Amino acid sequence: MTKHYCELTVLILLASGPAVFAQAPAPPQEPATPTTLIERAETRVLRVEILANSTRSMHSHPDMLWHVLSTMDAPLILTIQGEANLVKLGPWQSHFFTGGTMHAITNPNPRPVQFLEFFSKRMDASSAGQAAGPAPGASSYTPPRTQDGHPDLQGIWQVLNTAAWDIQDHNATRGVPAGRGVVEGNEIPYQPWALEKKAQNHASRATLDPEARCLLSGVPRITYMPYPFQIVQQADKVNILYEYNHTLRHIYMNGNPHPEGPIDWWMGDSRGRWDGDTLIVDAVHFTDQTWLDRAGNFHSEQLHVVERYTPVGPDQMLYEVTIEDPEVFTRPWKMSMPLYRRLEPNAEILEYECYAYMLEDTWPHR
Repeated sequence: MTKHYCELTVLILLASGPAVFAQAPAPPQEPATPTTLIERAETRVLRVEILANSTRSMHSHPDMLWHVLSTMDAPLILTIQGEANLVKLGPWQSHFFTGGTMHAITNPNPRPVQFLEFFSKRMDASSAGQAAGPAPGASSYTPPRTQDGHPDLQGIWQVLNTAAWDIQDHNATRGVPAGRGVVEGNEIPYQPWALEKKAQNHASRATLDPEARCLLSGVPRITYMPYPFQIVQQADKVNILYEYNHTLRHIYMNGNPHPEGPIDWWMGDSRGRWDGDTLIVDAVHFTDQTWLDRAGNFHSEQLHVVERYTPVGPDQMLYEVTIEDPEVFTRPWKMSMPLYRRLEPNAEILEYECYAYMLEDTWPHR
């Protein structure tokens, strides 16, 4: 995938020049005209021009594993089926889709603009030796199924990154390993007042961080803390058991809506559904007492989280999360990271009872 992104970077620099490749015909009555820049067995790259103040209607690319839409010198607006909020991309920003995601593209500008689409093709089942399914690169993957026919995500999983310390790029300091960020574009769109508060949180993080006081971590932070978690599926819900403080989370799959709020819950209220092989979880009703990492990134009670769990191999899932909080941020934003299955023969959820350890430190020994 790294090679593909390098190609995409070169194309962004060159795409504004004269087209020297064959132009594919535009769909009937569509305001977007694609030009093929690269066509290979496993990849396709298009440069698309969309007319001023127009919208390319809802569509998907089911023959593709995934694709990345990258703006150039002008913003675009994405409407994604199943998500209530629009995705507003500024110049030179990107958005990741799985192949079957229905979406529309709007050009709000008073002039035609161009953008790039980078595709990873779905391998033919006969050549792959199995049914095609979402996976990284050019490989295909079909996850095993539970008795009710849904993808089997069960097992013990854990991240392998430094997002628990800081979800953005950060250098090493004492007690903090250096790491790459997991935020799309490495930018969190804070409102001005909230950016100042984040800086205050960071300065006093040793005492202000809710984790330092053994409080529940909230969503999505608990997913990328340095502790494993176990997924257990039932017909009407997906359960996640976290090692940190033995936290238990229920994701209800029965189609019922969120209860009426406002409700202040540490882990929020989670409602899930399947989109192909992807588990999509919509979570609301949060307290404002949790943070997003140990660096002071925070949210309010208006937090709205949409998570996507997509199996991309027998021992790997892609975890994507969209964050929306109109009280703190100027727009929705995304994080993504791989989750890895724990493969030790004796792997299990052990205990990290933070409250008990705190009591041992604060109560006199008797």
